[in-house]
Amino acid sequence: LDLSCGQLQGAILPNSTLFQLSRLRFLNLSQNDFILSTQFPREFGFFAKGLTHLNLSGTGISARVPSEISHLYNLVSLDLSRNYFPQLDEEVFKSLMQNLTHLRVLNLQWFNIPSVLPVNISTSLRVLNLGGSFLLGKVPQEVFNLPNLEALILSYNFNLTAKLPEAKWGSSATLQ
Repeated sequence: LDLSCGQLQGAILPNSTLFQLSRLRFLNLSQNDFILSTQFPREFGFFAKGLTHLNLSGTGISARVPSEISHLYNLVSLDLSRNYFPQLDEEVFKSLMQNLTHLRVLNLQWFNIPSVLPVNISTSLRVLNLGGSFLLGKVPQEVFNLPNLEALILSYNFNLTAKLPEAKWGSSATLQ
């Protein structure tokens, strides 16, 4: 279901018929004007059986994202970027990074994640965009060794430090 740039407005309510689409695999609601400032619907967790792609970028999210988002075990792509600095608690962030083992693309650009980057990250990740997400601490060296990681975007995280590993560029490393 692709409703991107559909000029949709208003709230996504918990009783919305959208959440009755239990066999939905692809949901793109990006670039619409939803009112997700007070509560991010926990009902997105109901798609756990089969949703593989979820794009809510540029939809006006500014609320705290609930833990149910980490129940979407079949997600391959999750894009919640370009919103109004929604909050992602440390435990939910860690669950996303560790438990969504099929996740290839994770875009949480301009999020509010006052946390350190966890060491245990799904090895299926190819693109990890956490630019401008208020991350803290040091980037674990394990991140640079993820076998499928091609793009790592950590810009505008002013309280985050990293030491690039000594790598033989052009070898079997996939990071570009």
